[in-house]
Amino acid sequence: MGKNRVISSKFGSLIKYLREQKGYSLKEMEEMTGVSAGYVSRIETGERKAPSIPIVQLLADALDVELTELLDVSSDKTDEAKSISTLLLTNDFTIDGKIAEKKAKEILVSIIEKIINSSWEQDTRFQDAFSVIELVDDFKKELV
Repeated sequence: MGKNRVISSKFGSLIKYLREQKGYSLKEMEEMTGVSAGYVSRIETGERKAPSIPIVQLLADALDVELTELLDVSSDKTDEAKSISTLLLTNDFTIDGKIAEKKAKEILVSIIEKIINSSWEQDTRFQDAFSVIELVDDFKKELV
């Protein structure tokens, strides 16, 4: 990752998300990695582009993720945008540390589609909300 390379804004967002999921403050990240809290903050906000591979490795180690996961996200290549349904159904991801199974993915897609496609008009609001609650119940059962 050279100095002229631009890093995707998704990279900083992922670093921040993973750090917050672990419950780490910026200062704790600094203590674990030796990378200043200010530098990590600038990466997260997108103010700092193209950290070196050794720094990305330090961040990956502290956040307990593979270097390749961070490098994949760092690319600013422009793939064709996909629907959220396609993304969820065709990619592996974890929920509470376990890889999401096919049925859980399908229910999650149903929840999102129900939220998007419901009218949420005054006269159907409670029926729409109840439908979402039923799908969430199905989703939670699938995770057990």
